[in-house]
Amino acid sequence: PRPVAADLHQLCRLDMLVTVVDASAVDNQLSSRLGMSQLAAADFVLLNKCDLVQDGEVTAAVERIATVTTAKVEQCKHGQVPLELLMDVQAQASSAGGDHDVGTMS
Repeated sequence: PRPVAADLHQLCRLDMLVTVVDASAVDNQLSSRLGMSQLAAADFVLLNKCDLVQDGEVTAAVERIATVTTAKVEQCKHGQVPLELLMDVQAQASSAGGDHDVGTMS
């Protein structure tokens, strides 16, 4: 994911890499090298389909994700997430006095 993002970064500003994880299939998704790579590269994780699993399963999914990444995890249903969490994050960080460049790919 990072090499692709680095190439895209030459064409446009990338604020962050977002990975979507299915709350009902976390272990399955993270059992593959691709799934682990995508999660490890994420700046932000959408834990989707939280309405389809029990609260304890959501908690376990968040804990499992935390073993792979320190990215913020947003729980959502039907892929719905407030756009302000995903759009123009670099501008928000700058206006809030943030000192990190989210758009930099390493």
